[in-house]
Amino acid sequence: MDFQIEFLKKLEDIYLGRIKNLEGNSGYINLIYIKSQYYQDIIKTIKETEQLLSYSLATTNKEQQEYIKHIYEKIYTFFNKYLNDTGTPFYSNVKVYNTNYVQLKDNKDVALFWKTQDLYYIKTEKVFESMTFDMNNVKYVFDTSLIERQIANEKITYYYIIQNKNIKKLNEQQGILCEVCINVVSNKDIIDGYNILNKKDCDNFLKEIKKIYSLYNKDDLYDAIKKFNKQSDIDYFIHKNAKEFLNEQLDIYLFEEIGKDVVTKFTEETINRYHDVRKLAIEIIELIARFENELKSIWEKPKMVKNSNYIITIDMLSVDIIDILISEQPRKQYDEWLNYEFIPKSWKWINLKDEQYKYLPLDTKNISGSLKYKILACFDDIDKHIDGILVKSDNFQALNTIKSKYNEKIDLIYIDPPFNTGSDFGYIDNFQDSTWSTIIDNRLMICKNMLSNYGSFYLHLDYRANYLGRLILNNVFGSDLLINHIVWQYFMGGKGKKEYAKKHDDILLYSKTGNYIFNSIKIKRYLNFIPALEDQSKEAQNGKDNIGYYSIVACPDVWDISSVFNMSAEYIKLASEYKLTQKPERLLERIIGVSSNSDSIVLDCFLGTGTTINVAHKMGRKWIGVEMGEHFYSVIIPRIKQTLYGKISGVSESLKKENNLKIGGFVKYYELETYEDVLASARYVEHNNLNDILIWDEKLSYVITYKDDKILIDFAKLGDRYTNFQDEHYKYSDIAETLSNLFGYDIIKINKNMLLLDTIGEIDMDNIIIDATYLNTFKKLIWWDTY
Repeated sequence: MDFQIEFLKKLEDIYLGRIKNLEGNSGYINLIYIKSQYYQDIIKTIKETEQLLSYSLATTNKEQQEYIKHIYEKIYTFFNKYLNDTGTPFYSNVKVYNTNYVQLKDNKDVALFWKTQDLYYIKTEKVFESMTFDMNNVKYVFDTSLIERQIANEKITYYYIIQNKNIKKLNEQQGILCEVCINVVSNKDIIDGYNILNKKDCDNFLKEIKKIYSLYNKDDLYDAIKKFNKQSDIDYFIHKNAKEFLNEQLDIYLFEEIGKDVVTKFTEETINRYHDVRKLAIEIIELIARFENELKSIWEKPKMVKNSNYIITIDMLSVDIIDILISEQPRKQYDEWLNYEFIPKSWKWINLKDEQYKYLPLDTKNISGSLKYKILACFDDIDKHIDGILVKSDNFQALNTIKSKYNEKIDLIYIDPPFNTGSDFGYIDNFQDSTWSTIIDNRLMICKNMLSNYGSFYLHLDYRANYLGRLILNNVFGSDLLINHIVWQYFMGGKGKKEYAKKHDDILLYSKTGNYIFNSIKIKRYLNFIPALEDQSKEAQNGKDNIGYYSIVACPDVWDISSVFNMSAEYIKLASEYKLTQKPERLLERIIGVSSNSDSIVLDCFLGTGTTINVAHKMGRKWIGVEMGEHFYSVIIPRIKQTLYGKISGVSESLKKENNLKIGGFVKYYELETYEDVLASARYVEHNNLNDILIWDEKLSYVITYKDDKILIDFAKLGDRYTNFQDEHYKYSDIAETLSNLFGYDIIKINKNMLLLDTIGEIDMDNIIIDATYLNTFKKLIWWDTY
């Protein structure tokens, strides 16, 4: 093996150096283009470093070749353990680390240090965009126009179809001899042709293409597909500190290798060789880590808000606003109310003043921009009036963006994450437990800081992840702050044929400080009937000899609460493509009732169908919910509108009887720009100064200028570089939310062209001028620090 050639080929594969003339619109395609540019700088720097090695002192070419061969044998052997197709260095091919966990570190329990702990897991759905590039004298055109959209965590099989007519021989132009158009589809029945991932089809295709271009081979074809697929998983992981990690591993490797040579032959030449291996390796590590730090910084930067809107019930509007609404008669809003069956077909706009319609939820997306801002302008200290906030985003991005605004303000966090089934995420390299641990750990660290000093954290899991969850929570909060291991016992599904039927989940309760909210509750326990099915109806308990007799006892840590059945009133009928679980409202009622007060904020960043926030609203708590799937709009928002309207379901009836049911309210919802949104606008700039950024967000470079001790920010300059900021309807509330999250201050007042932000003061939205003392905070949005 020629180790120098193989190592450079590996780098070429990772940084997609063979790709030429790349075309496509997605953020990931743009990142591929940026990586291929960076690859040229990597090769240039490596060649320059080679000239500084001791081999140049050798007297003959043969001696030089032998010397460099030994150098690259060590270089290849070392980097091959950590470099992989994702481009992110980690324990990808290290035999000593065959389990999910790494070796002892800092004298702590080995189980706390899993392979991917120092990584960010970038959860994205498959993002396949049409893509064109040249490689090895062939032009590849990948057409994705026939792909069916992926929904939620749905698993889709993709097929690569080529038709004879899509193979074209070209007149030689810049070395390109042939063009191949490949249709990428999610249903192989929709188009005829060769499915080139099928061996027989691929062999037949190669026979056809070789008639046109005789040098074509299967390896090139599969390599092209591999390059195309990069757009969906190129940043599966991002290392938090690639330089420190690789340098540490290099020291370990060289120590082990030197130890072997001491036994055999340890001469001045050997010492020089190890010096040179280290010199070249450190330079390569610097190059790899520099790019990885750019990606990490883009991932960590606060994200901008887009598509910001409000839902407000009619009872919170002034008479003047209601009159304007009646005069404008927005058709979209009328159709929505009718669709939700909030109003009859005979309903007229003048009926809006009737008492029975005072809880109709008005969505500002359905009205004019001028009316939207007239409504918002009616509120002083508007953020204090907001009952709840919905954020459509990856939950790490959301938590990282709002953490300044809600630092130590959340009394209760409940999360019900995927249960580590193996099908919930696209785990790679069989690191299922490790990757799941990384996902949870990265989010828990931010959650802990957002909890108040009286805060509680509930993690809901099942048998597939409860042991991992406890280890992570012990690491984040401390084992001494475990308050309860709650067992939720439910009754649903069939009987186990070869095992005991699994009929419970585990809920781990931790406190942030040990001084936490805990409102004691008592439950009814029927005598002579164990377990007590407290949520079953009286009729369901007939025949159990216990009817009418019960005792009041303190709530134990085993909860008998029925699951949500498809016949229950609170059941949400989902489209067949959604694979979401729905927790019973009574379960969340107990958690929220015990661990929060009427002035508390409740957070759920794995929102699912939205049970947590709906129960929190009904109980009069403020709340924040985060979800990234498309069901954000089709399931979660309709459900909260029904809660605002007062639809009776779940715990509504019992809360109403106790006169504790909240109906109506004021809700804010918005999206955050995604990691891919930033990448789509990114550009690569070569810098000699290693502290300068390599990748920068082009769209935001137009926004800011300096004048004296002031910062001038003009978001209008974004134009079509940023979707929705160009739209007058959304523009100001998007900017207001962006600045509020960024600085961590509440919005006091907002109207069409003015924002009053707590602490900072009044801001003219058409001509934003901020004191230069806020520059470093604002720079987080635009220029990220890579070191």
